[in-house]
Amino acid sequence: MGMMTESMKRLRSEVETLRMERGALMQDLALETKQRRDVVATMRSDFRKTHMDMARHAKAERKAFITNQKRTVAHLRKELATDMAGAARAWFGARA
Repeated sequence: MGMMTESMKRLRSEVETLRMERGALMQDLALETKQRRDVVATMRSDFRKTHMDMARHAKAERKAFITNQKRTVAHLRKELATDMAGAARAWFGARA
């Protein structure tokens, strides 16, 4: 065979090799993309769960804080009322 024929055979072989490599690359990219999507979906799910847990915990803390504040204010109001009643008795005497 001539030099031209040999060159064409070599070129055809190189084209086939490059096509197969391109096909393998596309398959690898598709697989990596799917894996990345799965990882991201799992990560987003974990973020949602963590956020819900954090929100639930924060709500419980806020509720405990408000409950404690209400108790403290009620106690202070009772003490103030007692002090005011004592002051009224001291200033105006005992009422019958």
